[in-house]
Amino acid sequence: MVTMGQGSDKAKLDEGKEAAADAPEHSPLSRLINLFRLACCQRRRSREAREASYGKLLDLGRKIPEQKQTDWYEKLAWWSDAKTKRGARVFVLAPRGPQGETDHPIDMSELLAFALTKMDKTVVKENTAFAVVWVQLSDHRVWPWQAWRFSELLHARYADNLEAVHVIHPSWTIRILRLFLWPLASDEFWDYFYAHERIEFLDTHIDFGKFRLPKDVYEYDKWLDQQAAELSKSNAMRHGGAFGGMGMGMGMDSTSQTDEEKKKFDIQMEEMKRLLEQQGQGGKKLD
Repeated sequence: MVTMGQGSDKAKLDEGKEAAADAPEHSPLSRLINLFRLACCQRRRSREAREASYGKLLDLGRKIPEQKQTDWYEKLAWWSDAKTKRGARVFVLAPRGPQGETDHPIDMSELLAFALTKMDKTVVKENTAFAVVWVQLSDHRVWPWQAWRFSELLHARYADNLEAVHVIHPSWTIRILRLFLWPLASDEFWDYFYAHERIEFLDTHIDFGKFRLPKDVYEYDKWLDQQAAELSKSNAMRHGGAFGGMGMGMGMDSTSQTDEEKKKFDIQMEEMKRLLEQQGQGGKKLD
């Protein structure tokens, strides 16, 4: 026989199961963030506190002078007309100077706040899936702990709706971070965090029929190719062609996009950095 108390408990249990079934599925990124909070013994901020902090960021972005937004920031953060192969919207973040300078100082807190004002309607209000293409030009401009603190201020729907982050022309810090996370993060996490050494490698993830980047970003891409060619030629002369042959062979044998990028730059980028230092071309940051 079931008593009143037992029946009440059963009803609550059934309600709990129904609520869990109806709850939105969190992305691996949001689950990883929650796991990191627990590992660091951090108390999760209340939903109200996060939304209040997020509101302050939006206010900061809206207070940026209109001329500065139009003349500069609109060229650094925007929604692309393209979508990912899975149908998500694509938001591009490409911090650089007004004329495309790679080393121009930028207030990243202000720029990110501006970006949120552009993203809020689509991500939060319309609850739409999205991906971020982050053009670093070999300079991340935001340290990992700063990015972590920033993520703590965002509305929960940014983590829930994020399809992936695609970093183009990653800084050395990003490469080291990915190396550090390699034995720790799950395979699922790597479907959310990509680093592409060249723009063309995005083709497997984004519809290139509509995807466009500013001219100076493509020029930087070509500059990297030129430096790689000089590096290959220099090492071929130094080692009798062995380096160049090996590099080309490894590129041809690559069967996956990730392996292709890793093999190409594990061999070339370290040598490229030394070559640039020898030639005194420190103007292009390789961090």
